[in-house]
Amino acid sequence: MELLDTELAEQRVSIEKAFELIDKAIDFFNQNAANDQYCRICGLTLAKAKSYALGAYGMILDNLGQEAGALNRPFLEYYELLVYFSQDPNRVAEAAENKLPKAGQRAKLIGSDLKGFREYLNQNASHSSYSYYSLSHQLDTASLLVKKTQDFSEEVLFRNLGDLFAQLVLLDFQAAISISIKDRQVGLRLAQEAEFLRDNGGDYFRLKDRIQSEADNNLTNK
Repeated sequence: MELLDTELAEQRVSIEKAFELIDKAIDFFNQNAANDQYCRICGLTLAKAKSYALGAYGMILDNLGQEAGALNRPFLEYYELLVYFSQDPNRVAEAAENKLPKAGQRAKLIGSDLKGFREYLNQNASHSSYSYYSLSHQLDTASLLVKKTQDFSEEVLFRNLGDLFAQLVLLDFQAAISISIKDRQVGLRLAQEAEFLRDNGGDYFRLKDRIQSEADNNLTNK
């Protein structure tokens, strides 16, 4: 918490702003939620995604960043539901009747490019696993003794918060698209705010450097 008030203050504000944009989108949908099924379902979908993101945020701050990944899967499902509804607003009737296609089917219908990420979460975070990524942080590799608590690392915290920020901004942009179905101007304004946040917060979290580093690693491995 001291880091969030000092060295990571700009990053904390960026995450808070991302949550504020989600709230702004929910406020828009709430204006007509009582009489408009699309607004009601989209508002609920955003609220659920926000709840999972808040849970992940709290776990990251409790030094449980790897375990927070378990909440990424349902967060992504609600994000993709917003995409699903925005591509065909009539689909909200399926949600209202609890007759939605399964997550994998929806992903195919919307042309999702998150399959690899979902598979990674399934193997290492969303389900019980003894993979390296799931448990290496719980084991002292020198003594092979199990750690009762996880070691704190400012670098790991910074990286985990950056991952959370990127996902929140992704949701902000999709919220803007979902709003534009009802009001193009309001959706455009929210998208502009999300774009400003992406650029500035992305700099604070050095996301471009991370993307380039991953690209370089992929080329090296090839």
